[in-house]
Amino acid sequence: MRLLVDNSAYHLENAGDRAMLQAGLARFKGLWPEAEAYVIAAAPERLVRICPWAHAVAPAGKYEFLRAGGVLLGARRVLPSDSEGVLDRAEQHLRSRYPSQVARLVASYRRLRQKPAGDDIVAFAGALMAADAVVATGGGFITDYFEEHGMFVLRLLALAQSMGKPTAMFGQGLGPIASPGLARLAARVLSRLDLLTLREGRGGIPLLRELGVPLDHVVVTGDDAISLACSHSGLASGSAIGLNIRNADYAQVGPDKMEDACRAVEQLAGALATKVAIVEISETEDSPASIRRLADHAERSNGSSPSELDQVLDRIATCRVMVTCSYHAAVFALAMGIPVVAMYSSAYYEHKLHGVADQFSAGCIVLDMNASTFAADLVGATQELWHMDQTAREALRRRGVEQAELSENAYGRFGQICDQVGGQA
Repeated sequence: MRLLVDNSAYHLENAGDRAMLQAGLARFKGLWPEAEAYVIAAAPERLVRICPWAHAVAPAGKYEFLRAGGVLLGARRVLPSDSEGVLDRAEQHLRSRYPSQVARLVASYRRLRQKPAGDDIVAFAGALMAADAVVATGGGFITDYFEEHGMFVLRLLALAQSMGKPTAMFGQGLGPIASPGLARLAARVLSRLDLLTLREGRGGIPLLRELGVPLDHVVVTGDDAISLACSHSGLASGSAIGLNIRNADYAQVGPDKMEDACRAVEQLAGALATKVAIVEISETEDSPASIRRLADHAERSNGSSPSELDQVLDRIATCRVMVTCSYHAAVFALAMGIPVVAMYSSAYYEHKLHGVADQFSAGCIVLDMNASTFAADLVGATQELWHMDQTAREALRRRGVEQAELSENAYGRFGQICDQVGGQA
């Protein structure tokens, strides 16, 4: 069994992204022990660390192979602009029917213009042609906030569908979507998937209905990475306040909001006579300078890469409550039986964090950082969850185990689909 695997972040700098990919690949290996996975990734050394049997396929090859205009470039220069739709369909037909020839043609264009990626294009086409199935592992990229990435993942799946290959997307967080182009492509591709699993149903199911996507092949499973948190250890029984601040454009957490959150957590740590455990999910987007002021209270991960998954889970296990802007810090903590105060400042994170709170039913309080009462709300919510009893914490962990089982079963369902297709070939 050969799989071409797209995913949420090609540089693999985020522990959440790596965990979703790692969990998915492990499940594929469980289904097909002799499987080969060709994974779109720009960091082969990181990929090998989480999955030694996977092969990296350079993202540049995918982008250039699928980019509109890359095949019929000459025709686009001379034909009127209203012919673009026809040319797009013609290019997709050529990619589907003659992928090897198209790859060589596009690579030749690149070399003539002295641009790189020629070999990558040919390698990508080879991986696509050899694939028995094309899938995307977990992420929240079918949204306006990551429109380009989402569009290219959908284009790959659309091409695989036109080639008659089984396709699936696992552990997806969908939306928000306002872009007409993204909405149209998502409606078409998601409707034709053999299987679509969602990491949350609160926003995902209404969006699918809005797009006109039938739900007969859709399953709400929770996040794929939950299984790794559930298997990490027993019920966590730490005493620290976990803290994550996401400093990224799409999070929209400005310096003043960071300061409010850090000041509140610092005061709480003093009042509760405990430590602050700084939890870093992303190597590039977490732990901004503003949280250095917590040095008197804070414990940081040891080692050169505190966002390695084992270190992240070890750090979260030391916590009694988690305060976070990061989606996966919330997911990991809740699955380990640790209640969460989740903070958002953007519509994207509002969507994500309410989704994960809904999946666990209780033990997660979601706060708007733009509210005038945010600092007081943060103190009150953290104190409330600090005193959550052991029975409620065990219920969180059981909910995590239930979601992990749903996800495992969904992968098994896709395995049966692929085996049936293979048996008919």
